[in-house]
Amino acid sequence: MKRCSKCKKEFSFDKFYKKVGNKDGVTSWCKDCDNKRHKLWRKNHPERVREMSQGQRDRDPEKMRAAVRKYAKLHPESSRKNCKKWAKKNGYKVSAHKKVAYAIKTGKLIKENCFCGKLAHAHHDDYSKPLDVIWLCPIHHKERHAKLLKMKL
Repeated sequence: MKRCSKCKKEFSFDKFYKKVGNKDGVTSWCKDCDNKRHKLWRKNHPERVREMSQGQRDRDPEKMRAAVRKYAKLHPESSRKNCKKWAKKNGYKVSAHKKVAYAIKTGKLIKENCFCGKLAHAHHDDYSKPLDVIWLCPIHHKERHAKLLKMKL
């Protein structure tokens, strides 16, 4: 049991966020108080929140992939579980990806570069037509998805 230094109530350790640097391994504020503090900060600093969000959107795709690979190495079980969960939810996408890979392997589909000249991968506008793909680099692929998302809204 531990007492929250903000609300002064006593809780079990699972009601506190983990913090390796602290002697007991958890934060001094309970999760509820910490969440309230965080929401208040976000409300009072909208410009900083916007800057931080923009920073996330502008991240280099290669660095992001490297971070994902690093996480997968450190947490293989969690990574495997997340991949399986995504594949189960998106079976039609997995099927289309496999069909494209097989078509490339057999020579039915030829891998091309993006229109900007960079190395590209297949993009499906319609997963029901698995071999109807557009070849886009990661940057243009991301832009294409943003455009499609705006069209849906």
